[in-house]
Amino acid sequence: MDQSRHAGAARRVEVPSKPAPSNAHKLKIDKVDDGIAFEVHVVPRSPRNEIDGIHGDRLRVRVNVPPVEGAANHAVCTLIARIFGVAPTQVSIIRGLVSRMKRIHVAGIEEARAREALAV
Repeated sequence: MDQSRHAGAARRVEVPSKPAPSNAHKLKIDKVDDGIAFEVHVVPRSPRNEIDGIHGDRLRVRVNVPPVEGAANHAVCTLIARIFGVAPTQVSIIRGLVSRMKRIHVAGIEEARAREALAV
């Protein structure tokens, strides 16, 4: 019998993609008192949660949930936290709660570490 059909079978884990290095230098990351801040362009209702490169000077973030009752915002913060290796409570949206264009704040991280995590 096929092992993948068992209830205890391992699930496929999605690994977020990295921004393309050719235009990654365009991402503007600002240093703030307790971390960094940067702009994102959110694409809701995507097939999977992932970082999808640079859109202008913003990080393009795809999430697989609709923008209803904060679900997409929560998915964005969770994905960013996982990429940067910080707790989800360290990631917040400081502008654009009801827009695709958002400004994200990540506490407790430096720009160099952020760029390394994004492979920029």
